[in-house]
Amino acid sequence: MLHRAAQARAIFKWPRLCLPDDFKRLIVPVFAHRVVVSSRYVSTQKKSEQAEAILREILDTTRVPL
Repeated sequence: MLHRAAQARAIFKWPRLCLPDDFKRLIVPVFAHRVVVSSRYVSTQKKSEQAEAILREILDTTRVPL
C-alpha cells in the first residue's frame, strides 16, 4: 500500500516520479494503524499516538538512500 500511496501522490506533483522522500512522508499515514503497541509499553499517550511516535523515531534515525 505504501507503493500505491506514493504513486497516487506522484500523480499530483511535478515531476511525476516516486522519490525516496515521498515514501518517507507517507510512512506514518500508511503504517500507523498497522503497528500494534504492546501493553507493556506504558505511556500516557493513546496506542495510536504511540505507534505514530515509534514510526517517527524510526524515520528520524533512518537515512534516505540516494
